[in-house]
Amino acid sequence: MRRVLAMAWRVVRVLPALAMMLVATLVHAWKERTDGDMPWLGSGGRARYYTQETSGWGLPTGYRIETRWGSSTWTGEDPYVTAGRAMGFLGSVGVLAQAPPGQGAGSVATESGQVVQPRALPYGFTVVMIEPTVVIMNFDLVALTRGNESPQGQVLGSPLLDGWIRYGTRLPATGTLLWFSPEAKQAPIPVSGQASGNGEIVVKGIRLALQKRGDEWLVTRP
Repeated sequence: MRRVLAMAWRVVRVLPALAMMLVATLVHAWKERTDGDMPWLGSGGRARYYTQETSGWGLPTGYRIETRWGSSTWTGEDPYVTAGRAMGFLGSVGVLAQAPPGQGAGSVATESGQVVQPRALPYGFTVVMIEPTVVIMNFDLVALTRGNESPQGQVLGSPLLDGWIRYGTRLPATGTLLWFSPEAKQAPIPVSGQASGNGEIVVKGIRLALQKRGDEWLVTRP
């Protein structure tokens, strides 16, 4: 009997501590933060951007900001996951292996613990659509030295790339355009029709139209 009472007393003492831990880990509701020029959605319309603040034990600042983009918080994913998958796909088709290491960029570890060497490519990268992901690469020699620049505007990053990845429906008209899609397993190929100033991308039955306007390209879904 005494042993049973002792065990019950221990449980009673532990319960408040567990309750405090649960209260300390607070998850606030997702909030839409869609702003600026967002990529297209494969299902139609523009992607939406959401954030959520999560607080809990062990976090350096006491909380962390989680992000998602997509048609909703239920189907969306972290934009950095999208960017990481895109760069990982470039690695799988041999594009990154052909590129030189970034200037002054040492080896870094990915979230999975893999140690990689960031690569510098003579291209700018812009995510113009998600679900499925479509990334356009515009030839730009200056991109080889942009790894040490501070990010500006709507940009994402990846440990595999010594530089930044833009997102939206506008990209600089600095040179030849290529595009690729991880979900469609499409390695980088030239954007068709770009020489005329009106290009086209077709992926999984979805058509994107590109129109050159001055020093930039505009991507639309007709």
